[in-house]
Amino acid sequence: MTILILTIVAAVEVLLHSRVDLPTATGGVLYWGPAVVFVALGGLAFVSRWRTGVHWALVLWGWIMIIITLVTLLPSTAGREYRADPALHYAMHALIFVTQIVLIVFVIRRLGTDAERASTARHKLAGR
Repeated sequence: MTILILTIVAAVEVLLHSRVDLPTATGGVLYWGPAVVFVALGGLAFVSRWRTGVHWALVLWGWIMIIITLVTLLPSTAGREYRADPALHYAMHALIFVTQIVLIVFVIRRLGTDAERASTARHKLAGR
């Protein structure tokens, strides 16, 4: 449940950043895409058969978002109307960055816990 909450928070932050940074663009893949990926992966984390793969996909997506956040940190005015206050822009990037780190750390810890549980179950089945 925590992973779903963290992915929804991340999706809301990305949408909020897009709304502040690109006030006239409310459609398209760049606007909705990252949020949809977060919510989809958060929902798929409940499917036990796919859980480990989804967790790794969340770690990868979190790192991709960190890289994008760092690359797009400086506000660009090329080719679009830029209205956001630079301090607000930097604050949004910092918030997204911190949220991604929290999500990545939590998911990696969950992967370790799941692996430990599976290993313990195998040892019990083997009679060790």
